[in-house]
Amino acid sequence: MTRYLPSTLTNIRVIGEPDLLFHIQPPVTLEGILPHTHCTYEIAYFGRGSGTLFFNGEEFVTQMPQLHFCPPRPAWHSFRADGPFVTTSMTVHPELLGPGPPTLADAPRPLEMLMQFAGMKKPLIGLSRATALRVEQIIGLLCEENRLQLEGYLLRVRSLVQELLVLASRAKQGLAIHPTETSQAPAGKRKTASSKIDALSYDKDYRIVKVLDLMRSNSRVPLDNATLAARCGLQEKYLIRLFAREIGMSPQRYYLRLRLEASAQYLAGSPLGIEEIAKKFGFKHRSHFQTAFRQYFKMTPSQYQYIHRSGYRPED
Repeated sequence: MTRYLPSTLTNIRVIGEPDLLFHIQPPVTLEGILPHTHCTYEIAYFGRGSGTLFFNGEEFVTQMPQLHFCPPRPAWHSFRADGPFVTTSMTVHPELLGPGPPTLADAPRPLEMLMQFAGMKKPLIGLSRATALRVEQIIGLLCEENRLQLEGYLLRVRSLVQELLVLASRAKQGLAIHPTETSQAPAGKRKTASSKIDALSYDKDYRIVKVLDLMRSNSRVPLDNATLAARCGLQEKYLIRLFAREIGMSPQRYYLRLRLEASAQYLAGSPLGIEEIAKKFGFKHRSHFQTAFRQYFKMTPSQYQYIHRSGYRPED
């Protein structure tokens, strides 16, 4: 039987690296999350579905969409879902937000807001559909910033996390995003979030958009640069220059990250083993897959599987 409560606190897996300023797990559909704790603060978004959150041994029924805040260890949490649910999570080091001077004399500092949310007895904040829509847009932007890691991306990440905290603060007080948007608006006229968390849309050269579509549709059998260029009617060298100019990195580096995110979906919800999943997404050697996965997700495939695979059975 899947354990959503630990037998002892010493059995709880510690996730993340103490010095990592920020990391985000792209949206994934799961059926449960096993007990774990973090080296830094975690912000989780529960988008679709229902279930029970276990936080430091207490149970909280979720009413999605919601934001969940968890402080660093020894605080721990797990989640038992009533069925498949959409979720994403991010780890935020205090230094990313920093104490810093407030914009206004009475404005709360971002770090203070994060600590306050994580210190709530019930660390869940319900969101209106309109607020959830903006949260999902922010998540898409954060995923893309984390994937590309262009110059100054941490400043952009800091700004987006701060906006997320402001939205959480307003939602906690029952306030709308805009003064003209009230929670009493007729249900038929309310903005609704999409049924799926959409990736960031690109305002890019149409040829690069085509390359990105090819990458997404061929994540299991990766295409080399020559093939990508030929299918888009470009010379290979020109494709590499154009892609770097538009996206900020080489085609194959970006392609690798897409494949890793797709493999994470299988680690979470497939009965396949790590070696089988590695081969499915074009990794010839398990060691290559493990190294690339750890560099991107800041944990090994086994650790990721331990947390996210709902069918995990402990050896006892």
